[in-house]
Amino acid sequence: MDNLKRRKASSYGHLLDNSIDDKDFHYDPLFLDDIELRSGFHRTVINLPSYMGSLIPYSRPSELKRECNVKFKQKHPDLDPNLTLSQIRKVKEILINVAIEGNIEFSSVAKSFAFFEKLILKHYVNDPKETNYARVLEILSKSFDISIKEIKENEFLIFTALEFNLQIPPEEYISHFERIFNYAEFSNMQEYLGEKMYHMWCHEIQDEID
Repeated sequence: MDNLKRRKASSYGHLLDNSIDDKDFHYDPLFLDDIELRSGFHRTVINLPSYMGSLIPYSRPSELKRECNVKFKQKHPDLDPNLTLSQIRKVKEILINVAIEGNIEFSSVAKSFAFFEKLILKHYVNDPKETNYARVLEILSKSFDISIKEIKENEFLIFTALEFNLQIPPEEYISHFERIFNYAEFSNMQEYLGEKMYHMWCHEIQDEID
């Protein structure tokens, strides 16, 4: 036994820094990926008696994406300048497609979106091409019983960043859920869940809120 080499243990003490206080952190699912950031700068406002509207001229997709990213940077100057709205949305699109192919429940993906955005807002995700966190979060949102092979090296960092709290209130992921099934071309939640499951889901959500 003395000749056997002991495996070196990993230390995570540096991740448990008491000086980091997130008690004032409040997550709003509409704050980072603002659904209003879909159009460019140029629009004509029509202001008539009892009516107000706007005309948005056609813009090339590349120009539209650039302008939305500029608006995003103006709204979130504290985030890493290399992190863009289009890259965040691309990661989400990848996760949705993986969920569709793997028959993963959309509510799990919605929760992973909330976790992912929390990490971005807390400055844990600065590399726009870093999708490992997002993949891990999708697994975390599905189950608490997770194997080391699935989570690999990012598990503990994500747990500490999320303060070991994987149970999030409905108001933090419902809006993500709605945008996901719209992306997947379902007209509404009732169509996606079916009549019976939809009513069961509504009751469960109401119980959580109450």
